[in-house]
Amino acid sequence: MKHTTHAVLSTISALLCLLALVSCGGKPVPGGQPQKQKAVARGPLPASTVNGSVMTVALTSALETIDPQTSVYASSFEVINCAMSGLMKMNPDGSTGYDIAVSSKVSPDGLTRTYELRKDVFWANGDPVTAEDFVYGWQRAVDPEIGSEYGYMIYEIAQIKNGLAVATGKMDKQMLGVKALDPYTLEVQLLAPVPFFDQLLYFCTFFPANQKFVEQCGENYGMSADTFLSCGPFVLTEFTANEETDIVLIKNTAHYDAKNVTLGGLRHKFYTAAQDEIDDFEAGKLDLFVLPSSKVNEYTSRPEFKSVAKGFMYYMSVNMTKPALQNVHLRRALNLAIDREAICAYLNNGSLPSYTPVPSGYAFSSSGKDFTPVSVEFPNDCAYNPELARKEFAMALAETGKTSMSVELSVIEGSSQAKMAQNIKEQVEADVPGLIIELKQLTGTTIRRVLASGDYELGMTNWGPDYADAMTYLSMWSTGNSQNTGSYNNPQFNALIADCTSGELATKETERWNAMKEAEKILIQEAGVMPLYMQCDGDMIQKGVTGIEFHAVAVNRIFNHVKK
Repeated sequence: MKHTTHAVLSTISALLCLLALVSCGGKPVPGGQPQKQKAVARGPLPASTVNGSVMTVALTSALETIDPQTSVYASSFEVINCAMSGLMKMNPDGSTGYDIAVSSKVSPDGLTRTYELRKDVFWANGDPVTAEDFVYGWQRAVDPEIGSEYGYMIYEIAQIKNGLAVATGKMDKQMLGVKALDPYTLEVQLLAPVPFFDQLLYFCTFFPANQKFVEQCGENYGMSADTFLSCGPFVLTEFTANEETDIVLIKNTAHYDAKNVTLGGLRHKFYTAAQDEIDDFEAGKLDLFVLPSSKVNEYTSRPEFKSVAKGFMYYMSVNMTKPALQNVHLRRALNLAIDREAICAYLNNGSLPSYTPVPSGYAFSSSGKDFTPVSVEFPNDCAYNPELARKEFAMALAETGKTSMSVELSVIEGSSQAKMAQNIKEQVEADVPGLIIELKQLTGTTIRRVLASGDYELGMTNWGPDYADAMTYLSMWSTGNSQNTGSYNNPQFNALIADCTSGELATKETERWNAMKEAEKILIQEAGVMPLYMQCDGDMIQKGVTGIEFHAVAVNRIFNHVKK
């Protein structure tokens, strides 16, 4: 159903408060200094009325924050991408294009990158978006006081000079290798050439931040619509962190690309029951939602059905600090005892088994070669082989002197993954007598905190690629990476990852490729990770809704040019 201006009038007061820039409250950021007055003109303010259709998208989990530098989950990335713009953007075909940047140049040695910015991009309070905003945003990402889980994207993946030293508190954040040459020219200094650097820039960790506004908001920045400042194709008007309420955005009429944004707004409507989503969709009140696996067969013949590869690899994170899982034979037994084909049959949504930490179809060479050309690449290490699993388990029992062993698997309660985990438990325990899996069901918010703190044995989780290179997966298991919550540590693996990111192999494609394959082999032979499947979703999209961009990398859904 088309929503009129009247349907979203309740959002306007929030927008007017935002534009008035009242004090956000909260504690000031320690050590923060007021931003110097920019010697550039202010811009127009977004319209406070809604013109055009409003698209309604289902939301099934509360967002912890929409701070672009500290957000870590796809649902937050989606909202942030609607409300903000970066230097670069992902085009509909997956290629990289200019967004706030209008041109760029790279030095002959690949270590200096310079970006010229548009002069017609403004924050929702009228402030111009300048190079200084990117400097400040990137400094926040590696500021130890902020503690961003994605800070490693700055220093490990992007290889920005002094990034690691800043993140570890050895240098002041002002020493980060990024500076504003003038209000609209940004210079970036790298430690090593990064061929895919521009791809990183449409990821929200690299988005700008308005220093004055952020420091006014303090610790509340990104926790509500009033403590978030938009600069993208939509303006955020309704949002409260950690609450099961709707999220509302309206078209930013002051955005440089406003003429190509046809929607009047977006509503991420919160649902707690799948049947409510189905009922609202059938009534025309919901435009996009993901079917539960139990309903996929019922809807596949409908014209509104679309199977979408999400790019997320679901896997079991292995906590190497727990005594039982320090035994490599127990880990290998688990990896060989899981029937991934059965998992995907249960999910019944097009998801595909995954047997490697770098799945097929998501990382390619410059010539188009798939990093994982066959799904079962390590049949003696990660495949369904109950006989070999029992042999590995016998070795684990012999080494530990036990007659049985148990491990605890943490999953989100009431989810399809929880039911799948029960199937895994029953199947593994039947195939490998004496190997016991105890399930621990937690809320979504709790399990994220448990995984981040390392307070688990096995944890079912997922990872979506941030850029189209094998390192988007492999780097997660390097020592010191914030995503390495299981504390996997192998010196040879670490050395290979370092050589491929900042060492002598960084610019040697063939040698780098081979080194990454060797690193992957080490990781899977030691069962440092237990891949399960690559996610596909059964999406339902209302007739007449067109232009949704689906991507497997970085941001899964983009609504900027949707028509309804």
